[in-house]
Amino acid sequence: MVFGDITDCECEKEFVQLSTGARLRFEPKDSMVHNGSYSRGDGKERGALLEGIIEADETYIGGKPRKPNKREDDEPSKRGRGTEKTAIIGAIQRGGKVVAQVAEQLTGRSILKFIRSVANLKESELITDEYQAYKLIGKEMKHTVINHNERFTDGNTHTNTIEGFWSLLKRAWFGSHHHYETGYTPLYVAEICYKYNYRNRDIFSKFINESMLVH
Repeated sequence: MVFGDITDCECEKEFVQLSTGARLRFEPKDSMVHNGSYSRGDGKERGALLEGIIEADETYIGGKPRKPNKREDDEPSKRGRGTEKTAIIGAIQRGGKVVAQVAEQLTGRSILKFIRSVANLKESELITDEYQAYKLIGKEMKHTVINHNERFTDGNTHTNTIEGFWSLLKRAWFGSHHHYETGYTPLYVAEICYKYNYRNRDIFSKFINESMLVH
């Protein structure tokens, strides 16, 4: 099937989706699936666990950018924990890879389950902020806390690496992706993980090869 040229596309993301489908002979809907299928693991690699110094954090995506309240009696806009936006939890190995996924809950048990699944507990040190749900982790691995109410860095203790990754994720949400339906959030989060984890490789050739294997 031959798709229209780029002038028929409403935005860059649609062109990438259609052009990929044309090259690999996919239907348009199929190319959307394949654009996510290569990274459906949300950054997880078979048999590979994060280790060393690991930073963990959560963020929230969705909705519109925050705007200042116009009237004194307006309720402050909610941000961070407690919002109705989609929660994303992630962990990143300094100098290495990142794993992130949609979080159904952000309780101590659910966070512990996530960290267990992505990190080498015996060979790692986890750095997080002061969120109480992270306390359970300290029973199973070395856990260092940076209290963001007091400071954001204390020598080598910080969560700046994972915060930087969240910036990439949110810029994609507001920029190149132009927002997306909640049902597709896991795929788009996985896409950003994939791009980050293979930032030093020929990512397009890798994607094409793996997409052909999936198809």
